[in-house]
Order: sequence, then C-alpha cells, then structure tokens
Amino acid sequence: MNRNTHRISFPDLHCGFDFLAAGEHRVKQKQLLTFKRNAHFRIGVLLSGRAHVDIANGHFRLEKGDVLALPPNLDFNARSDEDVTYFSFDLAVDDPKLQLFLSQNLIYVYPRETALARLVTPHLTRLIEINGENHQDFELTLSIQVVVSQMMLAIHDVITQLHDNSKFAQHEISGLEFLVLESISIPKVLGPF
Repeated sequence: MNRNTHRISFPDLHCGFDFLAAGEHRVKQKQLLTFKRNAHFRIGVLLSGRAHVDIANGHFRLEKGDVLALPPNLDFNARSDEDVTYFSFDLAVDDPKLQLFLSQNLIYVYPRETALARLVTPHLTRLIEINGENHQDFELTLSIQVVVSQMMLAIHDVITQLHDNSKFAQHEISGLEFLVLESISIPKVLGPF
C-alpha cells in the first residue's frame, strides 16, 4: 500500500428523493380540474395561457412562466381562463428532514419574476425536452437525475437563503396578498390574484 495515499470516504449518494413521473398537459378553456391528495411533491410550470388555482383556502392567478411547488397531501383546484398548457412532475421525498423542510417552507405559487421561478424554469425546460425523447436508456435516466438534482438544489438554496437572512417568503392567504422580499433580488409582488 502506498503510504502517500490518503483515503477519503464519501457519504451515501442517495439524494433523499426519487423522480416519479412527468408530463405536459393541455387543458381547454374554462375547464375545472380537481387534484386530490397524493403522497408526492408536485412541481410544475405554466407554459401557456392563464389559470386560477385554489390551494389551502387561497386563490391565485397563474400566468405563463409561473411555477407551482406543492407539498404532498394537498388538495387543490384549477380553472383555466383560456386554453392552457402546463408541465408538471411528481417527486417522492423519502428523507424525513428534507420532506419537513420543503413542506414547511414552500409557498405554493412562485410568479415568474421570483428567484425560485427563474432558477427552476431552465431545469423544467430541460425536463420537457427529455420528456419528448421516445427511448429510455442509462444516459437519459442519468440526465433526468442530474436535472432534478439541480432543480432541488436551486429550490433548497432559495428557501435557505430566505431563512438565513432571517427573512421569510410570506404568503398571506387570508388577504390574498403575496409578498416576496426584495432584499434577495426578488421583486415584490402585491395584490389580489
């Protein structure tokens, strides 16, 4: 054995989450969709059109580029104002600490101008491209894992930055106001949706 060799131990590479399913969906104008509780996180982006979403007693207006990041066990309804296309995927988070962190800190709707939407959208766009591939091989599977890992890291970093600055993204459901703090280069968005 070479005495100049320094042995390094790497942690277990299990990320704490598994990518489950993804799809691009089209919804006709004025169509009402009801999403029942499921055990997975759901992340999506509105690709075209406008819609209204009711989540946890709050009402939100979504436009092209807005991102939804929803924890498990949450019922919500959506109604399209016009023909809508959206892309979403489900993620099983099996790391209890990560699941708790995300469940307590996701604010559901991230307008396209927010840091989280700007960071996540390129990864969602890449998943849309990958979703169009009609073969499944190791390279494609690895590409999906890398993109989802990058997206989860972006989500984690934005949430952590908010909390490390002792300033939280706040969501006033009762007043239907949405406030994201300017101190971290996120524009303030206020008003009813």
